[in-house]
Amino acid sequence: MIFHKYHEEVKRNIIPTPYYKDLDINEVRFKNEFNFNKFIIQPLWHVFNKTLNDGIQDCVKNVENNVSEWEKLYNEVLEDKKLENKKMGEEKPINDKKIDEENEEEENDTESGNSENEEKIDEKEKNRLETIEAEEIEEEIEVIKKAQEEEEQKEEDEQKEREEHKEQLEKKD
Repeated sequence: MIFHKYHEEVKRNIIPTPYYKDLDINEVRFKNEFNFNKFIIQPLWHVFNKTLNDGIQDCVKNVENNVSEWEKLYNEVLEDKKLENKKMGEEKPINDKKIDEENEEEENDTESGNSENEEKIDEKEKNRLETIEAEEIEEEIEVIKKAQEEEEQKEEDEQKEREEHKEQLEKKD
């Protein structure tokens, strides 16, 4: 299952894929999905839609609905955690508890010697992925710009054809 991919990569001393980490935790998965859809997918579809003169507005609305749903799911999980903490009489904010749990895990990993290695791998992989993402986004922007330029050129050519056709009709009369 995809949730176990990260841990399997760490076990095998393969550079782990950071965005697979903790996907079995709803809070993490919902937040990741929300952010990916909000900051990658949604802007991309808006550009596509603009390029196509609002020709795929239904698709854009669907993407916007997806973003809203992921945000709603994420907020529900946070609210559930707040209620759970109140019931248990805890006064610490939700994130403090998560940080404490992560610190305990890091201490346990440090004892076994895996934590430092994993952190180095995580940082290198994070940097590599950020570079790749930036390059991919730049490439996508170039593709979109080229498509826009081609569309504009096509419109100009069609306008010229219409004008020439109109001139020919006027000459016949």
